[in-house]
Amino acid sequence: MQSSIVISTPTAVLRNCIMQVVLQKSEPFVCQFCTTKERKKRGLPDRGVERELKTVIVACHSCSWSGCYQNYLDHLQQQHATFECIDCHERFIAKNSLQEHRHEICTHRCLICALPNCRELVKWNEMKAHYLSNKHQKLFLMFAVEHINQESKSEDTLGMIQNEFNEIHRSAETILSVTDILSTDYKRLVSDWDEMRTATEARDVKLNEVRHQSNANDERIKNLITLQTVSETELANIKRMCQDKQMLMIDKDSIIILQFVYPGAVPFSLESNKFRTSEYGYVFTLRVCTTRQFQDEYLSVFVTLHSGDFDNVISFPFSYGIRLRLVDLTNQKQHIEHILKSDVNSPVVSRPQDEKNDEYGIVKFCSMDYLRDPQSVYVKDGRLFIEVFFDFLKNDEPSSTKMIIN
Repeated sequence: MQSSIVISTPTAVLRNCIMQVVLQKSEPFVCQFCTTKERKKRGLPDRGVERELKTVIVACHSCSWSGCYQNYLDHLQQQHATFECIDCHERFIAKNSLQEHRHEICTHRCLICALPNCRELVKWNEMKAHYLSNKHQKLFLMFAVEHINQESKSEDTLGMIQNEFNEIHRSAETILSVTDILSTDYKRLVSDWDEMRTATEARDVKLNEVRHQSNANDERIKNLITLQTVSETELANIKRMCQDKQMLMIDKDSIIILQFVYPGAVPFSLESNKFRTSEYGYVFTLRVCTTRQFQDEYLSVFVTLHSGDFDNVISFPFSYGIRLRLVDLTNQKQHIEHILKSDVNSPVVSRPQDEKNDEYGIVKFCSMDYLRDPQSVYVKDGRLFIEVFFDFLKNDEPSSTKMIIN
């Protein structure tokens, strides 16, 4: 292996930095290569690198010489030691080695005397003799006397400082007494402020409650106005409906035919408008619905006795029979009818104490198959008709159908 550049004296500056030593006077020492800080510079020979360099063939960078590392060091010292110490005239091959020699090793190097009023430049090997010289001793005595005088002046100054401190202490005591008074006043003001703040918060809470109550009242008023408007609208609608739907009345033959819209195969419950037996007579409604019993489904017909304006002048209980007829809408006259007899002991035909009594009627009026048949004679244009006859003369024969109270 051959190299053109080689380190003359391999040195481990720090633990992890194997580089050539760079001399610095400042402390702490900072390695320029790994930037590690040490309290002072430490340089130890790196024997491992030196052993490896012994196997290297070195070419001199300044001339044509080449050879092994050991001979290369001798060649450098003899031919290329161009740096000379001005104090001892020793020669070096590297500038940093010269700098280290002049600052730390050379016995002829000059140092400045540490005595403040001396500061003479003295060689390192003559420093002890300089310390013992008459000149240095005289300067040292002058420095000591001056230092003692300064200490005496310092004592006088200390007395003045003590007097000033006492004065400051008295002023501080006065300030503390005033501070105590101000602190008491401050606490009283803080207490008054807290009371005022508490009272203000309480007033704010009451004000918020009043504001909330006012908002709630405004909301109630708005709701009442809305409710009044709705009620007036509904009342107008009811009046209009009452005008549009005059109460029905049976004819001179005591018959009334009620029409219902047949909804089809779905279960239904349809109730008629109120109708009277006469202008001053009984008031009824009729309801038709589907009823399922086990696997069969039937058309059920019920009547309900309502309270009327003239209940006080007519007799109760209602004791007359009612013939209910599902009208055949063809000319075949295959009507389905039942006669509903009134049980005078039943409350359903007594004088209504409320708006109406419970309904009563016939649960199995007929099978729903009569209506669901596509060729049904009882449904036409989606409508079916129930004829109601009131037997005030009691001419009809009793029906086998029992009155069912629903």
